[in-house]
Amino acid sequence: MAAPEPGLPWRAGPAPPPRPQNKRRGSVERTQIPGACKILGVSARTVQRLAVAGQLPSAVKVGRVWTFDIQALRSWLVEQEVKPCQRIERRPRTAVTGEARRSGLASRSEARNTVSALRQTTQMLREIARQQSKQK
Repeated sequence: MAAPEPGLPWRAGPAPPPRPQNKRRGSVERTQIPGACKILGVSARTVQRLAVAGQLPSAVKVGRVWTFDIQALRSWLVEQEVKPCQRIERRPRTAVTGEARRSGLASRSEARNTVSALRQTTQMLREIARQQSKQK
């Protein structure tokens, strides 16, 4: 048995035929997050968030590195410029963490802050006291 040539792996038998390569219409230039930031004009975190959400075209993560097709990013950016801005409608505010939720017959305060809530509660209690004194 002959020893393998230096620098070549030892194989028993003939080498396999080369794999056919997929030929595209042109070479695709790819960039990483810093290049995408320059094209889009946003921060690296925003690019990463959009890529994770699947909103950026041709975003591919290889290992720990995101790569993007430069032409696809530019086309996507032009599409975003053309789209009309949609008015964002405000959703009703949800309870803040730690806020007590009211239940039962008590009406919810319309006050926006603690001072207003205190004034409203004081006025409500005075009104109740007036009504009770009239009934006596």
